Amino acid sequence: MIVAPDGRKIYTLPDLLFWILDNHDSAIQFIKSDKFLEWLKSQGYNEIVEEIKYTENIEDIINLIKKNIFTTNKEIVISKASAIERVLKSVK
Repeated sequence: MIVAPDGRKIYTLPDLLFWILDNHDSAIQFIKSDKFLEWLKSQGYNEIVEEIKYTENIEDIINLIKKNIFTTNKEIVISKASAIERVLKSVK
């Protein structure tokens, strides 16, 4: 788990994707940080880390994360807190 600049806890790639979409303008600085890249490596996403290092466009990073979410063989688990939070934001 890593805590985003706004305090949201990110557990999974889907959590990360939701956070980026909600914080589109400020996301690139956080995603490019050493702390974030180390966390991503610790989750086993070394290939994503290498691609993020050389990508400046947030849309390319979003597509990279989406591609990994939908093509990975790992089990995808969205934490209940993140799912509930996302639903509540969409209702407001």
